[in-house]
Amino acid sequence: MFAGTLAVSYRTYPFICWFFMSLFENIRKHLSVGMYSSLPSINRGVVEMNAMTDESYLQKAVRLYTTSKSLLAMKAYERALSAPEGELVVVQPLMPFEYCSPMPRDVLFRYFLLHCNAFSVGAIEVSNALAEDFLRLCLDNLEKRNYVQKDLLTKSLEDAREGNSYDGDSANLVDEGISFLISITLNNLGCLLIRSGDLDRAIFSLELALEYAIPQELVRIILLNMCAVHLRKCSFHEVRAAAMEVCEEERLKSEEGTSDSSVHIAESNKDLNRLLIAFAYFNMGIAGEYLFPPDAEKYYANAETAMVGNPYQQWSKIIEATHRRFQTIVQKRNDAVVRQPSVVTEADTLLGLEWPACVTPPAGGKARTSMQVSKTGITKGKMRNSAISTVSDFRIDLFKPPEISEEIRWTILHKGLGSVIIPLIGSKEAEEYIFGAANAYSSPLPSVAFGSLTCVAMLSLWEGTPLQIVDEAEGGRCAFSKRSVWSLYYPHSDEGSIVPPGKAKPSLVPSPSVAGVVKSIIPVPPLSEKTINDALRNVMVLKKVLNSRLAVLVQAENAFEEKWMATLMVKKALIAFNFVQDFIKLRESMKKSKLMQEVLERTSARRIIRFLRVVLEAKKYTEAPVQPLMRIRYFEGKSAVILQRTARAWLARRKLQALRAEKQTELLRIVKIQGLYRGRTTRKMFIKYREGRQKELSIRAGKERCEFAARQIQSAYRRHALLLSTWLATGQFKRYILHHYRYSREHSATVIQKCFRGFLIRRDFGNVVRARRCYGRNCYRSALLNTIATKIQAIFRGYAARRRLRMPLQQLRLKRSQEELDRNKHLLHKTAIVIQCAYRRYASRKIYAQLNALRDRDRLLRRNRIYSAFRLEDQLY
Repeated sequence: MFAGTLAVSYRTYPFICWFFMSLFENIRKHLSVGMYSSLPSINRGVVEMNAMTDESYLQKAVRLYTTSKSLLAMKAYERALSAPEGELVVVQPLMPFEYCSPMPRDVLFRYFLLHCNAFSVGAIEVSNALAEDFLRLCLDNLEKRNYVQKDLLTKSLEDAREGNSYDGDSANLVDEGISFLISITLNNLGCLLIRSGDLDRAIFSLELALEYAIPQELVRIILLNMCAVHLRKCSFHEVRAAAMEVCEEERLKSEEGTSDSSVHIAESNKDLNRLLIAFAYFNMGIAGEYLFPPDAEKYYANAETAMVGNPYQQWSKIIEATHRRFQTIVQKRNDAVVRQPSVVTEADTLLGLEWPACVTPPAGGKARTSMQVSKTGITKGKMRNSAISTVSDFRIDLFKPPEISEEIRWTILHKGLGSVIIPLIGSKEAEEYIFGAANAYSSPLPSVAFGSLTCVAMLSLWEGTPLQIVDEAEGGRCAFSKRSVWSLYYPHSDEGSIVPPGKAKPSLVPSPSVAGVVKSIIPVPPLSEKTINDALRNVMVLKKVLNSRLAVLVQAENAFEEKWMATLMVKKALIAFNFVQDFIKLRESMKKSKLMQEVLERTSARRIIRFLRVVLEAKKYTEAPVQPLMRIRYFEGKSAVILQRTARAWLARRKLQALRAEKQTELLRIVKIQGLYRGRTTRKMFIKYREGRQKELSIRAGKERCEFAARQIQSAYRRHALLLSTWLATGQFKRYILHHYRYSREHSATVIQKCFRGFLIRRDFGNVVRARRCYGRNCYRSALLNTIATKIQAIFRGYAARRRLRMPLQQLRLKRSQEELDRNKHLLHKTAIVIQCAYRRYASRKIYAQLNALRDRDRLLRRNRIYSAFRLEDQLY
């Protein structure tokens, strides 16, 4: 309990010192002129201390944001906006209260909306729910101030569209800064709704944002988001119209800029406009894939041209990948159209027929042979691998886009095309739009932290196209209606381009299309009953196996889905629990700080009343003047406090230096031991790695030498066999027979010489080889024995050293524990001395005061000067 009291007094020590110093100064001033009206100044000091120690909601918001709790920070910021005062004081960290300037509520509200949108853009890559929470905070505060209609997200679309024409306060909509913030909020909300699949409400939110939007950049962003909605609905005419409107606005703005010299656009706005124009051409290219493919190629080329030299180069990869996939699909389908007549030609060649009259030759009036078709395929394959930049590299007039079926349309509408959220419009540009160029206020949150959130607007863009989805469905690379146990792990967007099939090798077996034509002309012989029964029996067995496996897969999928749903529920519950715990901690800390403030006020009031009573009694019963006596007592007490504080601080610093030196010595020892151990282990690992690498390289070199020798032998033998087969095939029998005769004699002589030379070598050098083998074997055995002996000696020496140092180690441990006990006893002794000293001082002062009171009373009684009882309350009230 005494330790807790000391800890509390240590935390409140600076405030108590400041309070009593100001109190003594006021009392000294008023006592010097003989006045007792210092109570108003004392109360003003208490109020100022309360203002300095009380933490406002804005300070809580700053503190929560510095601890990476952005949502709780915005909640505290929202409560600060609901304060009843007309103007709020923004207290920056480490700034005195008297230097803080008030900030209007409207400025704080605008910064609140700006921060919420910036946090939403930053949280979109982490969690859609977190980004939606920030935007809901914006909408709630906008609804409270009647800037937007209430229940915008919960109403039905019919009611929301009817309530959009409500009559609000027209003065609220005049301000361009508020209109910019409303349009930014509704645009970001529309992007989140596009991601979640609520397209009707998303298009309504974007239309409403378009009504509030004033800057041209923001209008283009909203129009491009509307293009994303229409593209997911496969409404290509609406996509093209919206993108054309973006390009038309840019053209009109450039014409106005050439005629009016007062219009100047910043470099950042120029880069942003070029990026938006590139995205507009990109959306027009996606729509042109189904409307008019040659225009799509032109639009893609214009988009890539607009991205050249733009600082937003990280988003040009999406345009280039989509353009490349479109060219691949067009090239593949053109090849299929060109190869179609070659199938009929191949069938006619197998049947021995001429060119059929019902089939017209391809463009150009001449029928191309299969060799020409293969050459064309090779040429187009080379063109496909090269970078295609113009429309003239391949023929797009043969391409006809496939139709979009209802199943694929439903898949695109409900699953999307792989969306990417692009952050746009930096925070500094947004502040200029909201407050103007001459902004006299700064953000309540730390400026450095706000500068890291670079963007406040969202732009939705699709990575895939409907043509790509249709082409994959026709090629059998994706099945939309089927699901399996691995469906949750299947990627929802294509990361690379479509790889064209390789060139087929020529074979004597006809292709399936040719075989179908032949079967249609030549009748197939009937099958026997046994063959049909065996086939039916095999089909039934296969059906049973497939049904059993399908049942197992369905059970596994259901179990996995149940586990997945349970995991999601546990995750949501954990997030809610953590949020509730943080909120409870915040509330408890606020309550605790309020209680401590009240206790401090009551204690200060009691001490002030006690002190004034002592002063008044001393003045009443003392002949000496009060001012010198009070000054002497004040300086005596202050000197004693200063001496005690200095001595205790010197002793504490000395003890701290000793502890730090001891700790530093231990750390140096530990670091040195760790360095030696790590160096030893690293050397061992490096030696082992080097030996393994050398062994691997030697084995690889041996294999390479063997392979090279085998290749040389095989090439020589194949040349010899080819020469003999050529002579035999061309009728040169004389050369063939003479070659065999000559080489058979040479071979026999070579064998005899080889055996004899080997005998001579073995006879001369056999003993030397055997001696070297024995020497190597003996060296290996001696090295092995030395290694074993070294290990045994190391183990025994370690055992002997541990046995020898066991008792000294135990004695050292006992010595250290005894020193620790002595140190603790010394500390306890010093603590007791300090407590006893404080108590004895208190008792001495008490006895001294009683004796002084008795002495003064006796002196007054002797002089017959007795006064009536005196109370401080009668003087105050």
